[in-house]
This record gives sequence, C-alpha cells and structure tokens, in this order.
Amino acid sequence: MIAKIKDNLPSHKHFEWKREELIRNGKLVVGKDEGLKNTLLQWLHELAIGGHSGRNVTLKRLKVIMCYKGLIKDVKTFIQRCKVCQTCKLDNSAYHGLLQPLPIPNHVWQHIIMDFIEELAVETICKE
Repeated sequence: MIAKIKDNLPSHKHFEWKREELIRNGKLVVGKDEGLKNTLLQWLHELAIGGHSGRNVTLKRLKVIMCYKGLIKDVKTFIQRCKVCQTCKLDNSAYHGLLQPLPIPNHVWQHIIMDFIEELAVETICKE
C-alpha cells in the first residue's frame, strides 16, 4: 500500500505519504508496533497539563493525531492498568445538597442536647 501511495496511484485517496510517515485523513497511521503504541498512549495520558484525565479525554487526544485498528480497546486497557488512575478515582456519589438549619425552639428547654464525650476531658486533665 505504501508503494502505491508513493507512486501517487489514486487507489488510496484517503492516504498520503509525508516525511516518511503514512497519513490518513491528516492523522498518523500507527502499525502493529506495540512499543510505539504504548509510548504514545503513555505520553498523551500522562501529560503535565491534564494528565491522567481518564479514558474519554485520553481517547480524544489520541484520535486527533493518530489512528489505528483497536485504538479504543487499547486506551481502555491502558487506563485500567494505570496505577495512578486506579488509586485516585473521582467521587461519583450524589450531591449532598445544602445544609439545612435546625428549627428554632418555641420554649426554653424544649430541646436538650448532651454530648457524652468523656475521654477527651480525661486526657486533658491527665496531661496537665
């Protein structure tokens, strides 16, 4: 295929050969070189500007500059194996909402609240 593209044959209209690189629709075509794929994945996933941003952001960054068969699967696997991403996950719990004030009692001594924290007082006395 590269030989046909170098000879400017119209059989592969979406591909072009520039600077000794195979380009498809303006994106670098990466072959079956697993080392190169992992290097590119690691480089774009661990950028200082927004590193370890997750699967979707990493995939979006990769799709802008390169393409190859199995890109989505490789990104998903790479993110699952990334130790930083697995230890520092976002909190996906529901929003807790605003604090609600307690109702104001109508009468004096209507509500009595007591704290039974005894050991704190004992520790402070023993230290003195």
